[in-house]
Amino acid sequence: MDIIAIDFETANERRDSACAVGLAWVSGTNITRVEYRLIRPKEMRFSGINVSIHGICSEDVKDAPEFPDVMSEFRNEMKDAVVIAHNASFDMSVWRASLDCYNLQYPTIRYLCTLLMARKVWRNLESYRLADLAREFGIAFRHHHAADDAKACGTIGVAAASSLGLSDILSVPELIDMSFGRLFSGGYEPCSCPGAWYRARKPNFVMTVTDVAAPRIAGSPVAGKTVVFTGTLEKMTRQEAKARAEQLGARTAGSVSKKTDLVVAGPGAGSKLADAQKFGVQVIDEDGWLKMIEGL
Repeated sequence: MDIIAIDFETANERRDSACAVGLAWVSGTNITRVEYRLIRPKEMRFSGINVSIHGICSEDVKDAPEFPDVMSEFRNEMKDAVVIAHNASFDMSVWRASLDCYNLQYPTIRYLCTLLMARKVWRNLESYRLADLAREFGIAFRHHHAADDAKACGTIGVAAASSLGLSDILSVPELIDMSFGRLFSGGYEPCSCPGAWYRARKPNFVMTVTDVAAPRIAGSPVAGKTVVFTGTLEKMTRQEAKARAEQLGARTAGSVSKKTDLVVAGPGAGSKLADAQKFGVQVIDEDGWLKMIEGL
């Protein structure tokens, strides 16, 4: 059975704003095919942050097909494959939101998350972000180019299987107690892997903005912006999230005002989320935040 690695890029903070998709076919230990398609979002609104991350703007996609037409090209192949993605909760949510946007039925597929897989297979790495894993395993790619990201995801899945002495990715879940996620008509089930975690070793969070080299901040989508974290974060502590934001040149605040640029909201977000909506502040969830800063 083939495995298809998938990666979506979005035009703005909304999950139904896919503007590109990359797919990479994995057969055994080989990447056998890579495809890349631009997508014209239903709402042609591109945020500066997203454009700075992936470089795709409205001019690039004005003549591209919309999401249903792009994905229909691969519908039959998806039926006989397992889909994988790095931080699959993000890519699957883009898929679902995009289908919801067009009132279309979900396909019936199984999927795996190589981020969860990597955390369980390699327990002592400093980071499990796609770019850091690519550096760890010598994978050359253009980060945030959907086709390259998909290919890197597939290669990391193959590396995980090899590290466990297995010949293919589909043998990994049983060995690490990973359950397949599913999309199906009317709903979905997330991929899960007990014992996987965000970081094996806690970093030292005494670093301040002035300690960080200027080029690193210059490439940050949050440099100079005010960020507020609210609700429960599941993949890092609030302290870790704030420290990482400040390391990337952002200012963090404890309350939301008209001067706030971004709110990262987890489950249980209350008055701060309401204030963000009142002031028209951009709101993303934790997975969106990790996707935004991935590779920095």
